[in-house]
Amino acid sequence: MNMNLSFEHGMARYGLEEILRPFSESVTVKSRVMESGMLPYGRLGLMAAEMEKILLEEKFFLDRQCTIERLARKMTTNRTYLAEAVHRLYGIRFRPLVAILRVEYSKSLLVEMPDVNIDQLLTQSGFLYMSQYDRKFRELNGLTPREWRHMACEAKQKLHENTSD
Repeated sequence: MNMNLSFEHGMARYGLEEILRPFSESVTVKSRVMESGMLPYGRLGLMAAEMEKILLEEKFFLDRQCTIERLARKMTTNRTYLAEAVHRLYGIRFRPLVAILRVEYSKSLLVEMPDVNIDQLLTQSGFLYMSQYDRKFRELNGLTPREWRHMACEAKQKLHENTSD
C-alpha cells in the first residue's frame, strides 16, 4: 500500500509524511503505526491513505471550512478517533497539520506566481487574514512570505543563470 500520495509543490511531488517531516519528529508513518497500540497497522494505514487522499489529492486543506469534524464525516469515522490517529501518525494535531499544508502550498504559489500580490495568494492558500498568514508563515519558515519569496526568486534566478552558462 502506498501511504505517500502525491501533493503538488512546484515541480516535485510529496506525500503527507514528507511534507510534515521538517515540522514534527522524524519518525516515519510506518514506524508510528507499528508502535501504535491504538489500531492495528492495517486500519491505521488505511486511515492514513484515505486522509492523504482527501487532504492532498482533493486539496481539502485549502477549504476554509477544513476542520477535523468535516474530515471525519468525509471519512465516515469518529472525530476523536481521527484526531488520535493524526497525532499518532504524524506527531502533531490536526489544526497545525492544516496550517503547515497551507503554508507549504503558498510557498509554491509565491515562486510560481512572483507578480501576483501576496494578499491574493493567501486566500488561494486557505488563509482568511494576512496577520494569521504572516504569523504562521514566519513561525514555520523564520521569514515573512515577502522575505521568503524574495529569497526563493533570487535562488531560482541564480540557478537559471548557472544552468544557462
